[in-house]
Amino acid sequence: MTNVREASEMRTGFDTQVAFSAILEENSEQGQQQRAKAREAILRTRAKEFKNDSPGIEFGYRYSQSPICIPDGPEPPEDDQGNYTPTTWPGARAPHVWLKDGRSTLDRFGKGFTLLVLSSILPDTTALTIAAKQIGLPLEVVALDEPPVRETYGRSLVLVRPDGHVAWRGDAIPDNPGAIIDHVRGTG
Repeated sequence: MTNVREASEMRTGFDTQVAFSAILEENSEQGQQQRAKAREAILRTRAKEFKNDSPGIEFGYRYSQSPICIPDGPEPPEDDQGNYTPTTWPGARAPHVWLKDGRSTLDRFGKGFTLLVLSSILPDTTALTIAAKQIGLPLEVVALDEPPVRETYGRSLVLVRPDGHVAWRGDAIPDNPGAIIDHVRGTG
């Protein structure tokens, strides 16, 4: 809905500020003046379209009702087309955080699912990896013991889909990890 709202805001006033007339196409002094006025109105009313100032839309897009993401209770951050709030709310795009080695967290995602382990004490993820392997779901476990990443991601475990969106997050592997795998692949 954020995209629609921003498009509506950009369009407001534009239709009434640019006079469309056959004079615009004339090779005359009046035609030049009308084109100059139209240009000014376009730049004034639609300048936002020509800028890269919608990080809330570009980076904050999330699948709010996705059947292949596992919601975990708290409400997502407020939609704001002009501001991006990094979040691992299931369905949101996994946030970028610079790592000590100069790479981004986003560089750690592969072609399959990625389970980020963001704790200094590594939990046993064997049950989840076995559940994924049993059905042929590509899953890579990536351990990142870096406080800035943990702060931004807010959980010890974050499962990221191949498209870079968060499928599930938690602080421990649940008793039935196969249910997570089934859910995020659309069979749960």
